[in-house]
Amino acid sequence: WQTQMQVKSMRAGRVRLYSEGLSAADAAITGIEMVPSVEAAIADSIDRHGDGAVAFVPEGPYIVPYHAPE
Repeated sequence: WQTQMQVKSMRAGRVRLYSEGLSAADAAITGIEMVPSVEAAIADSIDRHGDGAVAFVPEGPYIVPYHAPE
């Protein structure tokens, strides 16, 4: 199920992963682009798209991001 959800999100956009806990071999089998830092990934996304609106999921499959206007 999680593989299906990963592929679904990868079809819709670019999925990148930052982790200090994965070995190179484990990172290679995720199928996701690894990034050297969260800051570098955000800066690259802003440069690539010219838009400062980015989203990230800090943990696992049970996080549901939402926007609460102030």
